[in-house]
Amino acid sequence: MVLVSARTSLSAGMATTLNETEASRLRSARPGAVVQWPEFLKLRADLLQVAAVIMPDAGPQFLFSDQPEYFLTGNGIALQEDVPPGIVRLYLYHVPTSSEERKTITAVIANRGDQPLALTFRRQTTPSPGRNYHQVAKRALARFLKPNASPTARMIPVKARVPLDLHLDLLTAGRDDLVHAIYEFEIT
Repeated sequence: MVLVSARTSLSAGMATTLNETEASRLRSARPGAVVQWPEFLKLRADLLQVAAVIMPDAGPQFLFSDQPEYFLTGNGIALQEDVPPGIVRLYLYHVPTSSEERKTITAVIANRGDQPLALTFRRQTTPSPGRNYHQVAKRALARFLKPNASPTARMIPVKARVPLDLHLDLLTAGRDDLVHAIYEFEIT
């Protein structure tokens, strides 16, 4: 089975692999519909095989903040986690509200210890909020994957609570704007 977003015309190369019945079914499909295309599945055997990707068992702690994706009922906390020392990845993906009021969606780090906390960003990205969710997310991922030649570090005083990213804390987003940020940082 292939998930296809239907178009009004087929490219020349694609049309040669379809019989007329399949081509007609594909042309008449609604956008987002699932279209059966058995001939395509038969062609998979001829595709190049890719070697398995080996992933290490251990990695940084991962925090995923998108629940709720939309803050429909007003202000609130979407994620709150105790984080042990080490490397942390934070993925933030939110739309503030469906109202006309502009909102700030931010991440805050609190030093609950009795020693100053060293926070070093290894990689980070905070693109401007926008309504083209695919483009905002694509831009964030592309920037995050670029090497960071000079990690930035700062100290968080004992018992202090500060914005994780000062840039994110200054951004505001309006109706249906996506706020998307990815961070990899190390804390002591």
